[in-house]
Amino acid sequence: MKRRGINGGKTNRKLIILLLTLVFITSGSLTHSGFAFAGIDEKPVVTTINITPMPTDGKIISGVAKISVNPTDNKGITKVEFYTKAVSSPDSSYYKVKTATTSPYIANWATSPWVSDGEYTIKVVVYDTTNQTAYLTRNVIIRNNIPIITAIDITTIDADGKIVSGIPKISVSPTGNKAITKVEFYTKAVSAPDSAYYKVKTVTAAPYIDNWATNPWAPDGEYIIKVVVYDTANQTANLSRRIIVKNTTEAPTNLLSTAKTGTNVLLSWTAVAGAVGYDICEGINKVGATTIATDFMVTGLNAETNYTFTIKAKDILENISATSNGVSVDTEAEAAVNQISLNSYVAKAISEYEIGKYTYLLNNDYAHYNGVTQDIAYKGTTLLRANPDGSRSSHCVGLTFEVFFKAMQARNIDAGISKDNFNNMSSENMTDFMLTWYAALGTPKSQGDQLAGAIEKYGLGTRITNLEEARTGDFVDFERTTSIGHAAVFMNWIRDNNNIIGFKYWSSNVSTNGINYKEEYFSDSVTAGIVDRRQLYIGRVGSLENYTPHVNLM
Repeated sequence: MKRRGINGGKTNRKLIILLLTLVFITSGSLTHSGFAFAGIDEKPVVTTINITPMPTDGKIISGVAKISVNPTDNKGITKVEFYTKAVSSPDSSYYKVKTATTSPYIANWATSPWVSDGEYTIKVVVYDTTNQTAYLTRNVIIRNNIPIITAIDITTIDADGKIVSGIPKISVSPTGNKAITKVEFYTKAVSAPDSAYYKVKTVTAAPYIDNWATNPWAPDGEYIIKVVVYDTANQTANLSRRIIVKNTTEAPTNLLSTAKTGTNVLLSWTAVAGAVGYDICEGINKVGATTIATDFMVTGLNAETNYTFTIKAKDILENISATSNGVSVDTEAEAAVNQISLNSYVAKAISEYEIGKYTYLLNNDYAHYNGVTQDIAYKGTTLLRANPDGSRSSHCVGLTFEVFFKAMQARNIDAGISKDNFNNMSSENMTDFMLTWYAALGTPKSQGDQLAGAIEKYGLGTRITNLEEARTGDFVDFERTTSIGHAAVFMNWIRDNNNIIGFKYWSSNVSTNGINYKEEYFSDSVTAGIVDRRQLYIGRVGSLENYTPHVNLM
């Protein structure tokens, strides 16, 4: 019994020791596994040293720099110490700038005149309530004893801050703890070596400005402007900036007369890259101007008279190009209004729309919106409606119908007949005509019975099948190889060695977000072309005297 008692005691002691060991190990495991007890004090955290004022490169400071941090700690911050030293000095040379004991933790470091120019390390040490610390460093460059120049300002300059013309004004506003004695302005072409810098001017007193006469001395191209600032100790600072000199713009090309009557001539030309407008001249006289448009209807001319027209382009900086090729036009004999087709009236109608307006919108709200920019009424009955929200939207079929309608009314007025006399069409006829134009009667577009079909159906004109006979002011609808159709006013053909490879038209387009001119190419002529030549349909409204009777289908 004693032996069992002795053995039983030993067993109990071993069990107690084992249990204590397990508790110790388990407690440690919980702590290291992230299950910290409420009493654990974490070290402070400091993530960023902020410095103001400072240039955008985040390195150079001068004068009195404000150093700040926003440390965190789960128990609380007691103080923050700010230190500095030269980068090349040992850590033992750190100098305490300030101790901050309350938030915000800020030190104003007076670098001038106490600290020499050079590279320095800023060190911030954070203490919590149990005297645990965290620190962070950041390197900066002190520059108090040489001039500082932060920006080269240029006027007049284009919106993107790169292109200048004429005589741009270059200016700087340097600073320094010593007085500025002079500022030198230099320029060179980007491609030239540094030895090619040309001194444009030296300015010895504020304001430091140079008027650089780029025209005619600096050919168009990219240049570097460099400014060097000197102080009374002959210390310098310099800054450079790239700019583009542009004193010329290309002249328009391919000026053509695409339509004419006894008193009107329609001109068309190829757009100039970067042009924001065009001046139209007859001889030495300016007779009109456009913005983006590359077509213009010259009106009020004399019949049976020769005129020579040219075009000049202008860019955003008001540079005027040389003149385009000239085009000589003999206006036609004055014809009676009832003897001319609608083409010249169509051309005049489209010239009255502002390019880039009337956002393209196509939806199914037919009861309230029909793709026109304004309500259209025929014989007192509203035929088509503009967008009721007042946005003046448009789409291709609606806009071409609107132009057709305006041109018809204008010609009728000139002819002295009722403006709503469209070959004696009734209101019901006009509704059917419009639905045919809109391809809303179930006829497949591929049959070409949309615009041209409506014109033929009501005896207003003919379908043009010989492409060479197409004229500006004809109405056209076409299908693309992408199965997307379009309706437009035809302007002129695009040719390659006299072969027709595409065409220019006017319409409301998705790609131009509204009214504009556009060019497209035939899929059988140009790799990127997507217009199916076989599904191009052209209709022309003829003269009043050539109208043919139509069958009253209503």
